[in-house]
Amino acid sequence: MRLVLILASWLALMAAGPSTFSGDEAYVRAVTYMQQEINRLEADRKIERATEAGETAKLQERLAAAERALKELRDAPGDAAKAAALQDFAAGDGAAGLDVLEKAAGAKASAAAADWRRIGDLAFGLDTARALRAYEKAFALVPEDFATAIYLARLRKEAGNLAGARQAALAAQSAARGDREISVAADELGDVAVQAGDVNEAKARFVASLAIHERLARDNPGSSKAQRDLSVSLEKLGDVAVKAGDVNEAKARFVASLAIAERLARDNPGSAEAQRDLAVSYERLGEVAIQAGDLNSAKAWFEKELVISKQRMDEDAASAEAKRFHSVVLIKLGDVAVLAGDVNEAKARFGASLAILERLARDNPGSAQAQRDVSVGLDRLGDLLVLAGDVNEAKARFEPPRLYRRTKLSENCPLWNIPKRRPRSRIHRSSASVRYG
Repeated sequence: MRLVLILASWLALMAAGPSTFSGDEAYVRAVTYMQQEINRLEADRKIERATEAGETAKLQERLAAAERALKELRDAPGDAAKAAALQDFAAGDGAAGLDVLEKAAGAKASAAAADWRRIGDLAFGLDTARALRAYEKAFALVPEDFATAIYLARLRKEAGNLAGARQAALAAQSAARGDREISVAADELGDVAVQAGDVNEAKARFVASLAIHERLARDNPGSSKAQRDLSVSLEKLGDVAVKAGDVNEAKARFVASLAIAERLARDNPGSAEAQRDLAVSYERLGEVAIQAGDLNSAKAWFEKELVISKQRMDEDAASAEAKRFHSVVLIKLGDVAVLAGDVNEAKARFGASLAILERLARDNPGSAQAQRDVSVGLDRLGDLLVLAGDVNEAKARFEPPRLYRRTKLSENCPLWNIPKRRPRSRIHRSSASVRYG
């Protein structure tokens, strides 16, 4: 809903007024433009990076940085390049604005690092490759700056340069001052280690961060932020334990995280963030229960998550993300039913999920992701129908090429070869029910 309102306000702004704006008007228009672009990126990241805790908070942090950068452009009326760039952003041409700023930054000898960071902040929602180039230049000038090193680590990781990301995160660790920066650097090093497959280093980094969050939570018992940071820290360690195959430790970490999430949800009943965190805790415990072979518990946890996803969908009927989230939870319950041998329940869950995905695809015919989701949903339900021996319904629902091209059932179907670990489909990886912190 927020994205719809932002887009509507942006279109209204673009439809009115001259091509040159006053400083304050240009700033308002430029901020609206950046909100639209970064919220679009946020929606994409929720699909592509749902398994990484903290993604939405990081995107919103970048939006705040972009707003600060635009304010600096507005408050420098004597700088022709900054004034011209602000006009370009106000007109919705971020690329042209970046061109002006890059040219000006390259010609300056003083304050170049700040200029390049500003370019990086503005480019993040528009062109991450340009953002990376800008932060590389800033880092070369001021490698001792904590924020520069952290953002460079994240951009390098985004580009797949894990060795470079680790180098920048280590630089941030060296530059860190105070508990907050030390914990952020430790978490960043842990995230890089997770992506690199180094479970031992990831655990060591997250344990170090947890110690800080535990102390801050003890010292600030009334701080929701301190308590939530502790919950997220416990969740990160639970995720690492899952990767290491230690189901018992994973469950213990997730249970501890859940206790905090439940308390925060009770204390903040109107908080969407608190409800989302609670849903994530239910999801994690459901997945661990599947790994432990406890299908009854898994079903119970996912049903708790389903209540929250249904509430989110009902409260924000226009949100495609909320509908997609609900469809993903239905698939999880369908997977549990398949593992339990309950074909009828699995068929009902997969069918309900597919109905949502098909509506989303009809409403967004230009969305490649929406079309892929329907394809995956059809494959999943088709596998189940073939497995159940219901070939006639399979033929009626799916075109012959889809049915007969299989030489065996899709590997996504858990009954084909029951795994020790929970099967994950492309739709599962795009769940929006991830803890952000």
